[in-house]
Amino acid sequence: MSASAADIDDAIVTILLRMRRTTSAVSLAEVDGSREGDLHFLKQFWAASPQVSEFAQYLLTHSHEAHAVLHLHRKAATGMLKGRLDAVETTRQQVASGNPALLVCHEAIRTYQSGLNHLVVWVLEEARRHCQRMLESTTPESRYAEQFGAAIRRLEQASRVERIRSASEQVDLRRRPAPLILTLAKRSRTTLYRLAAKAFTLLQAIERNDAVALRDLLQHTLLGPLETWRRFELLVAVAIGDALARTLGVSCKLSASFAGDEGVLMRVGRFRVHWQARTTYFVAPPLEPSERRTAEILSALGFRSGWDRPDIVVTCAETEAVVALAEVKYFASSEGDGKDAVRAAIDQLVRYARGYRPEDEWDDLLTHSLVVPVVQGFAVPQPKAGGIPWIVDLKSIQAQGLNSWSHALIAASRP
Repeated sequence: MSASAADIDDAIVTILLRMRRTTSAVSLAEVDGSREGDLHFLKQFWAASPQVSEFAQYLLTHSHEAHAVLHLHRKAATGMLKGRLDAVETTRQQVASGNPALLVCHEAIRTYQSGLNHLVVWVLEEARRHCQRMLESTTPESRYAEQFGAAIRRLEQASRVERIRSASEQVDLRRRPAPLILTLAKRSRTTLYRLAAKAFTLLQAIERNDAVALRDLLQHTLLGPLETWRRFELLVAVAIGDALARTLGVSCKLSASFAGDEGVLMRVGRFRVHWQARTTYFVAPPLEPSERRTAEILSALGFRSGWDRPDIVVTCAETEAVVALAEVKYFASSEGDGKDAVRAAIDQLVRYARGYRPEDEWDDLLTHSLVVPVVQGFAVPQPKAGGIPWIVDLKSIQAQGLNSWSHALIAASRP
């Protein structure tokens, strides 16, 4: 029976939440051992969450709900003035200035400088800032570029609404909304303020490390834009980083963009886990006769021939070499036992190995590589012979079945 998208989502989120809880060993952060770094990662996905999107979209169509309030403004001038005369201050300033015509009054003016509008503008600007940070670190071809691009366009359109722009100029965005304002917003009859409070409350829950809020956030924003097969690839990549981190006892730093330099998804001690990237270590090998003929046919048709990329590449920063490859196979058929997927994956691994190692080193690379069908319905010979990749499936990954692989890889790749 094939795993569903929900099964895969649950497995990824479970690993990420475990990483979030285990601060002494692993971390989601790009900053070593820092919960603040974790928050930067999580806040970027909060900025594209359904709660923030609902709030921004509602604001675009109901900007009139941002209410102005009357504030008293003291004004000193001569001639006709509006407002209530301040007799004491008028006398003082007339004596000080020597101008008997000078009057001081308190004039009522309309302003958006209220606590509720402060909450609206603060949430809007905080989300826009984190969306911008995500887009700056995301390559255009990333699945998240479209998601965060749409989010920031919506937020910027909302920021340009006249009432919101006026409020932005009048409130101090460096000051976080007070708890009393949040309470008033939750009880408000105005939908705009309730939605702003809902988005802000989610941010507070993320900062408190609330497991329910984190699970919901990761499932909707981290995994939402990805097809099921991409989610399964991501699960395997995250599980590989998690296994290496637990074996080494070091932090596992997850790139929020998933598409940083060289497609580095995770940094784990001396290891780098690359997702959907060939890396600069790949060198196209000489073509075999069948490949050469294929390239000739493609060229005659006006097509470019090229090389596919492994799903996952593990490199060692100290030795500056590729130490493992992983080929991931997701299939939806409930009747498959995974054999066809494994055949295809092994064919691809051997082909990729030609681009990373000379022929006399293929066995070393393949010995520490992985074939990951979503379901494995057959027995694998034990003990594993040299030059044979490890074969694990979703069930094995959920049972931390990559531990033996990570121990073997670390022992073999010591500089």
